[in-house]
Amino acid sequence: LDPAAGSGHVAAVTEALAQRAWSLFQDIEAKGGIARMLLSGELQAVIAATAVNRQKEFLDGRRKLTGVGDPYEADEAVGWVAPIPISAPILHAQTQIPALPTRWLDEAPSA
Repeated sequence: LDPAAGSGHVAAVTEALAQRAWSLFQDIEAKGGIARMLLSGELQAVIAATAVNRQKEFLDGRRKLTGVGDPYEADEAVGWVAPIPISAPILHAQTQIPALPTRWLDEAPSA
Protein backbone atom coordinates (compact mmCIF):
# COMPACT_ATOMS: atom_id res chain seq x y z
CA LEU A 1 0.00 0.00 0.00
CA ASP A 2 1.06 3.56 -0.68
CA PRO A 3 -0.15 5.84 2.14
CA ALA A 4 0.90 8.92 0.14
CA ALA A 5 -1.15 7.95 -2.92
CA GLY A 6 -3.13 10.92 -4.06
CA SER A 7 -1.11 13.39 -2.02
CA GLY A 8 -0.13 15.26 -5.19
CA HIS A 9 -3.81 15.88 -5.89
CA VAL A 10 -4.40 17.09 -2.33
CA ALA A 11 -1.40 19.42 -2.61
CA ALA A 12 -2.68 20.82 -5.93
CA VAL A 13 -6.17 21.42 -4.52
CA THR A 14 -4.67 23.06 -1.43
CA GLU A 15 -2.50 25.33 -3.58
CA ALA A 16 -5.48 26.33 -5.75
CA LEU A 17 -7.51 27.12 -2.62
CA ALA A 18 -4.68 29.22 -1.17
CA GLN A 19 -4.26 31.15 -4.45
CA ARG A 20 -8.01 31.87 -4.67
CA ALA A 21 -8.14 32.97 -1.01
CA TRP A 22 -5.16 35.29 -1.53
CA SER A 23 -6.83 36.79 -4.61
CA LEU A 24 -10.05 37.43 -2.65
CA PHE A 25 -8.08 38.97 0.22
CA GLN A 26 -6.28 41.32 -2.19
CA ASP A 27 -9.61 42.30 -3.78
CA ILE A 28 -11.11 43.12 -0.37
CA GLU A 29 -8.06 45.19 0.59
CA ALA A 30 -8.13 47.05 -2.75
CA LYS A 31 -11.74 48.04 -2.02
CA GLY A 32 -10.82 49.60 1.32
CA GLY A 33 -10.91 46.57 3.61
CA ILE A 34 -13.58 44.31 5.02
CA ALA A 35 -15.20 46.96 7.23
CA ARG A 36 -15.73 49.26 4.25
CA MET A 37 -17.16 46.42 2.15
CA LEU A 38 -19.51 45.46 4.98
CA LEU A 39 -20.62 49.05 5.50
CA SER A 40 -21.37 49.45 1.79
CA GLY A 41 -23.28 46.15 1.66
CA GLU A 42 -21.06 44.91 -1.18
CA LEU A 43 -19.67 41.95 0.77
CA GLN A 44 -23.15 40.86 1.86
CA ALA A 45 -24.31 41.01 -1.79
CA VAL A 46 -21.36 38.89 -2.96
CA ILE A 47 -21.97 36.32 -0.21
CA ALA A 48 -25.72 36.18 -0.93
CA ALA A 49 -25.17 35.72 -4.69
CA THR A 50 -22.59 32.98 -4.07
CA ALA A 51 -24.94 31.21 -1.65
CA VAL A 52 -27.81 31.27 -4.17
CA ASN A 53 -25.58 29.93 -6.97
CA ARG A 54 -24.11 27.16 -4.82
CA GLN A 55 -27.55 26.15 -3.57
CA LYS A 56 -28.81 25.91 -7.18
CA GLU A 57 -25.76 23.81 -8.09
CA PHE A 58 -26.46 21.47 -5.17
CA LEU A 59 -30.16 21.14 -5.83
CA ASP A 60 -29.66 20.35 -9.53
CA GLY A 61 -26.86 17.87 -8.81
CA ARG A 62 -23.82 19.82 -10.06
CA ARG A 63 -22.43 20.29 -6.50
CA LYS A 64 -22.06 17.49 -3.95
CA LEU A 65 -21.73 17.77 -0.20
CA THR A 66 -19.89 15.21 1.88
CA GLY A 67 -22.46 12.87 3.38
CA VAL A 68 -25.32 14.27 1.29
CA GLY A 69 -25.82 12.40 -1.97
CA ASP A 70 -28.99 13.90 -3.37
CA PRO A 71 -31.36 16.63 -2.28
CA TYR A 72 -33.63 15.03 0.30
CA GLU A 73 -37.38 15.09 0.31
CA ALA A 74 -38.97 17.81 2.41
CA ASP A 75 -40.55 15.28 4.78
CA GLU A 76 -37.34 13.29 5.29
CA ALA A 77 -35.83 13.58 8.77
CA VAL A 78 -32.37 15.13 8.64
CA GLY A 79 -29.98 15.04 11.56
CA TRP A 80 -28.26 18.40 11.20
CA VAL A 81 -27.05 20.27 14.24
CA ALA A 82 -27.80 23.94 13.65
CA PRO A 83 -25.00 26.40 14.34
CA ILE A 84 -25.35 29.03 17.01
CA PRO A 85 -26.75 32.03 15.12
CA ILE A 86 -24.73 35.20 15.18
CA SER A 87 -27.49 37.65 15.91
CA ALA A 88 -25.46 40.50 17.31
CA PRO A 89 -24.49 43.15 14.77
CA ILE A 90 -20.88 44.13 14.24
CA LEU A 91 -20.00 47.56 15.60
CA HIS A 92 -17.50 49.57 13.54
CA ALA A 93 -16.81 53.24 14.25
CA GLN A 94 -20.17 53.51 16.06
CA THR A 95 -21.97 52.09 13.00
CA GLN A 96 -23.83 48.81 13.31
CA ILE A 97 -23.39 46.32 10.49
CA PRO A 98 -26.09 43.62 10.45
CA ALA A 99 -24.89 40.06 11.02
CA LEU A 100 -24.87 37.76 7.99
CA PRO A 101 -27.55 35.06 8.02
CA THR A 102 -26.68 31.39 8.41
CA ARG A 103 -27.65 29.30 5.37
CA TRP A 104 -27.33 25.63 4.45
CA LEU A 105 -26.78 24.61 0.82
CA ASP A 106 -29.20 21.74 1.16
CA GLU A 107 -32.06 23.68 2.76
CA ALA A 108 -35.21 24.27 0.79
CA PRO A 109 -34.95 27.46 -1.27
CA SER A 110 -36.71 30.46 0.21
CA ALA A 111 -39.86 31.49 -1.59
